[in-house]
Amino acid sequence: MAVLVVASDGTLKQTGYNSVGRLEGFELIENLKPEDISLLAAKRAVDLLSAKPAPAGSHTVIFDPSVTGLFTHEAFGHNSEADLVWGGESIISDKMGRRSPLNW
Repeated sequence: MAVLVVASDGTLKQTGYNSVGRLEGFELIENLKPEDISLLAAKRAVDLLSAKPAPAGSHTVIFDPSVTGLFTHEAFGHNSEADLVWGGESIISDKMGRRSPLNW
């Protein structure tokens, strides 16, 4: 079971998400009260309304080798998928025909 909550302060909108899943049948849902997962999602959405934005700019980053491949895949791999590039849904869609990322 999953819940997505949207909170707004009149100007900004934020979302909060929470889910529960286990290896069991429909009894998971029968025994779960909606507020068991929705209150946490709502709190996350409301808390994000007052969150400070992440700092912009170039930053030095140190990655643990065990997650470097995962981050690279998520950041670049998915954006290199042909269907996303051709459909204009990738951050590199406007780079087609260019030869080197150094020229972007």
